[in-house]
Amino acid sequence: MKINEAVIRHSYEQTANRLARLSLFAEKGEAEGYSYEVTFRQEQLATDDIINVSIACRRLVDALGLREKSLGRDVLALSPIVQWAPATPRPTNLSLHETLNKIIHSSYIEIFGFTFQLQPTASAEDAYKIVLEKEKFRIPPLLAVKSDRGPLTLCDLKDLCNAIDDILDAASEAASERSIYLGEF
Repeated sequence: MKINEAVIRHSYEQTANRLARLSLFAEKGEAEGYSYEVTFRQEQLATDDIINVSIACRRLVDALGLREKSLGRDVLALSPIVQWAPATPRPTNLSLHETLNKIIHSSYIEIFGFTFQLQPTASAEDAYKIVLEKEKFRIPPLLAVKSDRGPLTLCDLKDLCNAIDDILDAASEAASERSIYLGEF
């Protein structure tokens, strides 16, 4: 396999740059206190970033022969039923490789999270015990993706970002073995 240094460098930089912004959204969700126009754009940017980081990461995987690494790293699959009914069987996790393919070939993709607040009608004593005296709760952002290659999948956006970050580390090592040095350092 011929190594194309320009493709590797470009894919690495695109993956790192998009992941930097997306990982912050995955960690914190929408920034509170801003207008609808700003928060709506945050979701749009996160969706744009997940598509572009998936394409760049997949190119990086292919260019450096990291397919086995991406097949070996699972991304946490979620189900709304499991979130609120723990006795329900968990959905099967997908490999990072499968998840990237679903995103790249998606017919539907959305990133969403929820913030909710307890109403005064709830028993304050019970509610405080459950939530450790927090007034607001935030469910971290989730990725919903449907492709022409399978059913709708929900996955943990933060875990997906961590999996892509693992690929960045592996890519840096694989590239340095070929005398291609990536990153800022």
